[in-house]
Amino acid sequence: MGIRDFFPPTTKELRFETDASPEDVRRTLEPHVRPPRIFAWTWSGPRLAGVMTDFGFCVRPVIEGRNSFLPVVRGEFEGGNDGSTVVRIAFTPPTFAVLFPVILFLVLANFSFVAIYVLIAQGQALPVLFVGVMWGFGLILVRWGFRVSYPREVERARRLLVEILEPLGLR
Repeated sequence: MGIRDFFPPTTKELRFETDASPEDVRRTLEPHVRPPRIFAWTWSGPRLAGVMTDFGFCVRPVIEGRNSFLPVVRGEFEGGNDGSTVVRIAFTPPTFAVLFPVILFLVLANFSFVAIYVLIAQGQALPVLFVGVMWGFGLILVRWGFRVSYPREVERARRLLVEILEPLGLR
């Protein structure tokens, strides 16, 4: 198990085709997207928050509980010569969720080295166990977030987009 096991998997990408025009795809998706807000918790209304353009979108699922591992979902609508549309969707982890473990490890590392030095200098070895427990908790928290919570949220966002776009006859 290496350091890469603790960070999120590579970006997940999906590709759909539909006979609808890019404008139809945008109109179908638009009622389900609201403008982003600072406090985005909700239990009713649109389930995506973000920005729509004529040929794409950048949204995040709306928080329905406490979860900072909600993916950023970027999509593009590309019109074909035959009137069909290709919808490309990419799911990426949010910047905060990637930076948090880095900051956590830097803080824990600095605290750990100082604490271990002070404790050993005082002849107290038992509290060093506490530092080990803190490291273990941090590693478990980050691993759970990226290997359990984040993939679950990507799948939930994928199902939501398929549900919204399904009336267009995805293939």
